[in-house]
Amino acid sequence: MNRIKYLTPIILSVVASCSSKESAESIVEGAENTATNTVDLSYEVDTVMVDAGDQFLFLNWGLSLSDQSEDLSLIYNLNPIALLLEVIDLDSLKLKELIHLEKEGVNGVGNTFYQDLQVLDDGTICLMGSNKINFVSPSGELIKTLDFEHIKLKEDQRINYTGKFTEDGKFYVCVLENRDLKKAPSGIAIIDMETDSVKVIEMDLFRKLKEFEIKFDNGSVTSIATGDSFYLNFIENDLIISSSAFNDVYRYQIKNDILVHRTFNSTLTANERIANFPNEVDSEEQFYEVSTEAYKQVHFTQFRELTNFEMFWRISSELDRMIGDSVVYKQVITLFDEDFTMLKEKELINFYLSSQSFVKNRVIYSFLNIEDELAFVRLKPIITYE
Repeated sequence: MNRIKYLTPIILSVVASCSSKESAESIVEGAENTATNTVDLSYEVDTVMVDAGDQFLFLNWGLSLSDQSEDLSLIYNLNPIALLLEVIDLDSLKLKELIHLEKEGVNGVGNTFYQDLQVLDDGTICLMGSNKINFVSPSGELIKTLDFEHIKLKEDQRINYTGKFTEDGKFYVCVLENRDLKKAPSGIAIIDMETDSVKVIEMDLFRKLKEFEIKFDNGSVTSIATGDSFYLNFIENDLIISSSAFNDVYRYQIKNDILVHRTFNSTLTANERIANFPNEVDSEEQFYEVSTEAYKQVHFTQFRELTNFEMFWRISSELDRMIGDSVVYKQVITLFDEDFTMLKEKELINFYLSSQSFVKNRVIYSFLNIEDELAFVRLKPIITYE
């Protein structure tokens, strides 16, 4: 069976897979809403460099293997080649320390391909590989290794190891992935880490996202494919589900077993992507041509908390204009209240959200590589109430 290598024009946040028996008791559909404009939004932008001393930080993957500490002051970035955890202090904008991981032995975490990283609220670092998750202490000792081979699923289903834990590590969430990757996931699974019980939320979202897949099968061991992303995130133990293709959000309340779906109406961008391109192409050249053209359509990032404002924010982008062969994208920031009522949307000038961003002290830090040195473009929202 061919392996499929997934590519995206910009590295996107993707999470995957799982399975089992129950569904959410009810789906509450919220009315489509447009910005209320009850707040006014302005912002400031600057660029800052990180002092790494004599160390060359691992920037090759755009900080895609990184996460923030519970207090948001530290960024842990994994260099999977050297097995180093680079700890960056956002307050001082300096490399704080290097944590050396061992490849083999009692603390060995090597011999696997890492695809994601998550820091739990007790400081435990979860290194998510292709077939296992290694839990590492803040000083680099291996705490335990987790696989889900003991979880009973349907024969054609599997658990992907790049899901998301609640901050306390008590639940793990992923999508119900098919082993051959030909069918779309049927929904989301939530695994109770204490009992190994699995809760399933059936969703049609993943079938719709499958329509945006572009694939080139070159007949060799590895094919290449790209498609739209879905995002899973926990906020106050509620699961937030969204995608890059649609202007909506799902909020699953674990305690009450209720799935709430809200849709939004943007006046500054389109509200959904359109699958007006072939799903399979005949050459690698055509693959990049089609995927580049498809990416000009609207693209939504994940919802994030704007700390101390009791709001969520999200940035969307789409084609603004072409200058020769160069694409100029429009970027729009949208604010939402705690119930995901749309408050304000505003086009951003001189700021582009990268594939990896962080938030601290009401400031959004967007990754930037300047001549192989780490920098951040910072966006400081200034919010006033009308």
